[in-house]
Amino acid sequence: MEKKETYHILEDDKTTVLTKKQYDQLIREAKIEVLTEIFQTCYQEDSKTRELVEEKLSKLRQ
Repeated sequence: MEKKETYHILEDDKTTVLTKKQYDQLIREAKIEVLTEIFQTCYQEDSKTRELVEEKLSKLRQ
């Protein structure tokens, strides 16, 4: 019998069990959210940083 890889997330005193695919999707969405925040903060301040963040976001959204 093949053992499935699972992840246990503790949140508000309850545990949520996620499959690897669900966990990977959650991490991907978190990365997009963080990069979006960085992008919004740096948009006007530094064009080099903006370009880097735009590149990373486009790769994550694919």
